[in-house]
Amino acid sequence: MERIARIYRKVMDDSLCRNSIYMISSTAVMSLFLIRESFISAFILTIVLVFGLGLYSPVIYGLPDDFVCSGGCL
Repeated sequence: MERIARIYRKVMDDSLCRNSIYMISSTAVMSLFLIRESFISAFILTIVLVFGLGLYSPVIYGLPDDFVCSGGCL
């Protein structure tokens, strides 16, 4: 339990990782609402979510692993 708390604090101290978690969770909630309303809107939000994941991916920008949540939080 202590190890989980330590990892959680480390992730939340990293502003880049914290912002990506907030963005992904808010986009997921919005898409869940819009799936009921419109398939096209949900599809567009899915593309936005994938693009947002790409922005934080160390693979695309070639960043070292420890730059993004010390090994990647996603």
